[in-house]
Amino acid sequence: MQALVRNKTTAEQAVTLEDGNAHPFRAGLHASRYFEILKVRRQLPVSGTRQSFLDAYHQNQVIVLSSDTGSGKMSDGDMDYNTVPARGLIFLNAYASGKVIACT
Repeated sequence: MQALVRNKTTAEQAVTLEDGNAHPFRAGLHASRYFEILKVRRQLPVSGTRQSFLDAYHQNQVIVLSSDTGSGKMSDGDMDYNTVPARGLIFLNAYASGKVIACT
């Protein structure tokens, strides 16, 4: 997490953090269910657009993400921030600056 730089975070960095056994935001390891959810999430249509989403986020003050239901832009409430494509990517970028952002 210390290698993250605000407005320079990449989808590749997010994937590396997601694939690790250690939870990046709290002490401890990911539960086995986390990896089951991650596998399914990566099959969703939005998953393939992570870097283009980050590029837009880095270059604009406001973005609106719109997509069909079930595309992967949001997710179940029981998932951690780093397991949700859009929220997770923004959260990683905000973490690097120490800023707090809201996503709904």
